Amino acid sequence: MQKELIPTEKIEINTLREAVELEFSCNLRSRVRRRNYVNGRMTFAYILRKRGFTVASIGLHMGRDHSSIIHYLKNIDWCLKTDIDFRDTFKKIFTEFQTLDRSVFLMGNDELKKELVSCRNQIKELILVAEGLKKEQVETKKTSSRVEALVDVVKQRTRIGFEEETLKKLNLFYNGI
Repeated sequence: MQKELIPTEKIEINTLREAVELEFSCNLRSRVRRRNYVNGRMTFAYILRKRGFTVASIGLHMGRDHSSIIHYLKNIDWCLKTDIDFRDTFKKIFTEFQTLDRSVFLMGNDELKKELVSCRNQIKELILVAEGLKKEQVETKKTSSRVEALVDVVKQRTRIGFEEETLKKLNLFYNGI
């Protein structure tokens, strides 16, 4: 008998399904055997299995038998080793889903709206910081380009092993010491 999913698990499954179907341009419940459909089903099954779902429950969500899920789980390693495009797409989805903040599944609409506003404010602040850093970088480039020619001359004319002697001469020239 199938255990009843808690609401957060349903949301996680639906979120993963949407991500996989979008990335692989497929419908996970479809019977189509094209490579992108199979890769999508393998990815979906693998991630859910890593999250602790049984092969029977994964099969139920995909409209497949548990033996199909076992087959996907057996073959995914080989496919990841041999298909570079699949590996890249798989890693993208797997990483996104693993780093997904699960607490958002427990929030109500009002809490989500507050979180969204907070995120937007943080983005605005980060944009301002980035703009300030860009200006600072431009100023630094201006000052460094001013002395770049001097540095190039010193690099060209200083023989290896004579760096300390050159430094002493430069200090004497500029500081009189």
